[in-house]
Amino acid sequence: MNNKNIKTNSLFTAEEKAQLRHRKIRGELLRYFSLIPVVLGFLLIVFVFYANINSSFVWQLVDRGGSGQVFNSSEIKNDEQAYRLELNARGMSKEDIDDILTDPKKRRKFLLRNRVDQLLEANGKNKQTVVYTIERGMADKIEEQVPYFAGLANKTALQLRAKEEGLDLFLNPLLDRAFIIRNNSSRPLMAGFRTAIIGTLWVIGLLIFIASFVAVATAIYLEEYAQKGIFSSLLEINLRNLAGVPSIVYGILGLYVFVRAAGFGDSVIAASLTLSLLILPVVVIAAREAIRAVPDSLRQASYGLGATKWQTVSRVILPNSIAGIVTGIVLAVARALGETAPLLLVGGAGFITTIPGGWDVLKDSFSVMPLQIYSYFATPDQAFKEVAAAGIMVLLIILIFIYLFAFIIRAQFSRKW
Repeated sequence: MNNKNIKTNSLFTAEEKAQLRHRKIRGELLRYFSLIPVVLGFLLIVFVFYANINSSFVWQLVDRGGSGQVFNSSEIKNDEQAYRLELNARGMSKEDIDDILTDPKKRRKFLLRNRVDQLLEANGKNKQTVVYTIERGMADKIEEQVPYFAGLANKTALQLRAKEEGLDLFLNPLLDRAFIIRNNSSRPLMAGFRTAIIGTLWVIGLLIFIASFVAVATAIYLEEYAQKGIFSSLLEINLRNLAGVPSIVYGILGLYVFVRAAGFGDSVIAASLTLSLLILPVVVIAAREAIRAVPDSLRQASYGLGATKWQTVSRVILPNSIAGIVTGIVLAVARALGETAPLLLVGGAGFITTIPGGWDVLKDSFSVMPLQIYSYFATPDQAFKEVAAAGIMVLLIILIFIYLFAFIIRAQFSRKW
């Protein structure tokens, strides 16, 4: 074996051997350099999560204005019980408490001004519950709000200040159930994300319905029915060019076509149609690639058995290309989920307290998660910056689940030919 290697090596001159060594070194360097974007992307994701977790869990120095009571979370079964304990601590009778919490108008007014928060720590005690209030004459006031890690490093100083000034020191996770189920508010204590979440579901749900149908139909036509010629070539070139157009351009198009010309106004349907235009080229290209990947032998076998063109498309091609099509749709929807610029142009509201619903839901005003986050950051109040971080965490978690769903769908339905 050694003699054979020596004989083979002797076929190369010294210069050729040096070239081979240099080529190998360049290959290794290229391999390592190609890992740099992956590592940088991973570090960026870690930094984003670190920054938002740091801002979503905050230390609060609070001047309590309600009852001033903090309750043990293990003794609180639900928010209703917390509200009753708080009202009782304020000195109200059982009859008055029942009247406030059972009368629809009084209850709604009370819930708009009071919020239950599950604290990780309150004045040195773990797992406590507090009822924040913004009611006139007894409103809680946050004197200072410190990010989690900064507060952890200076916890002793915060405790000393709380003792000297008669304040309460809370470790409050802003991203909790109350944040998810409450509507928006002009007060950071009462701010929630429910309005944006429901608005996003309406916009994205309608978007999926419109874009999926149009994009898959277009892909089928171009791959299976369209004759090769100038028209199909121009259409393909335009599709690929449109996939790289900035989203703000689609926003301008949506403003003039759907909001003004079609008369939809700043509504859910206008937003969905605008975002549909944004993701349509991407979904069409992904669907075409998935259809093209189906072996031609399956088509010929279907025709050989007497199947029509449509039977071949619907029963052979589409079932075997579903993995690529669904993956393309899901990833395009994930992109649309984070878009802000087009929705600003078509009238998406940064601050809205109503939720789309009813028979005219498609004509209702709306807000979505990116717009709500932008609105929080645009507010001068520093407390809203931490609320925005909690909203970013919700958006990131949803995006992660969308990408996991795409991965599972592709793994479940992908086929090897």
